[in-house]
Amino acid sequence: MNCIRSTAIALLGIAVLIVLPGLAQTSSVGGSAKLPEIQCDTAADGFCDITLAIEQQVTQPDGSLLLTVAGAHKSERLALQIAIAPGMKTGAMNPMTGSPQPYSMQRGGVRWLRDDEGSDRFIARLAELYHTKTKPKKMVTDVHFSAFAFRGDPEKLESHEVLFELYHDDPTNQVPQCVVLFDVNLPGKKVRIREKDQDFRDCIIRILGENE
Repeated sequence: MNCIRSTAIALLGIAVLIVLPGLAQTSSVGGSAKLPEIQCDTAADGFCDITLAIEQQVTQPDGSLLLTVAGAHKSERLALQIAIAPGMKTGAMNPMTGSPQPYSMQRGGVRWLRDDEGSDRFIARLAELYHTKTKPKKMVTDVHFSAFAFRGDPEKLESHEVLFELYHDDPTNQVPQCVVLFDVNLPGKKVRIREKDQDFRDCIIRILGENE
């Protein structure tokens, strides 16, 4: 009986050694599989809108919200960080011009930050999707946008989806040069980077990327 029990225990030990590496690999693959593929949304009618998963959200000491967002391409993680300033209000339009009211825009309200090499892969992939002539090798460390809440209330960001219009803050003349739509869905754990105008593609890649 002892011989049979010893044999059974030995066989069980071998089985565990065989199965555990497989389980570890499945766990790893499962984690990366949760990240959305970074590609153009086919339902966007010619516009290149992409979805990223929110991996982490942290409230900073100054009250700003720091998001780490990521996607996947060719089995690699692509990511960046997004800082959203506190105190932003619901957007208001000028009835005469149809433009955002200055008091409802916040300079530096949203910032896109380089996280690591995954950010460099992200900007390279975005340039590829946008078919731009510029082929950046590295993402800029910190890009400031004036933010306008086009739809939704930023004060309810934790529980409601908010669509921002982001206007690039040009440090040379303080005139916004290009616009990108940024859809934040904290309850759904995702963000979307959406195009407002395809003519802004080259500008967006230039402000986000470096050629080294």
